[in-house]
Amino acid sequence: MAKKIGAPRTTPAGVTLGGVYDECYCSFPLLHRSDEGLHEFLDRIVDSLIPSKDLFSEIRLTGGRAAFFIGWYSIGNTADVFSYALLNKLGGLQIDLEMDVYGSTRTITESD
Repeated sequence: MAKKIGAPRTTPAGVTLGGVYDECYCSFPLLHRSDEGLHEFLDRIVDSLIPSKDLFSEIRLTGGRAAFFIGWYSIGNTADVFSYALLNKLGGLQIDLEMDVYGSTRTITESD
């Protein structure tokens, strides 16, 4: 999905919301492999972006930003570790890491 400055605001389904966008952005899904954890997925994708380091630098220099947005859905306790090496690579590319954690509203019991 991409939006340009001045374009009419719409929902993903194309319904007009009123007003116009005051910034440009694009968003697209990155699918992980079934045999990898989140940290492995991020490491693989970040490694593939290293050749484009100058592009990400230009985005920052011109007032923009790049980020991984992660929606994390969980029932009960969940965790992952993002190593300093992965975070260093993200920082080197000037890519932010955004996480929205959606926990269950279900009550967790000892038997869970």
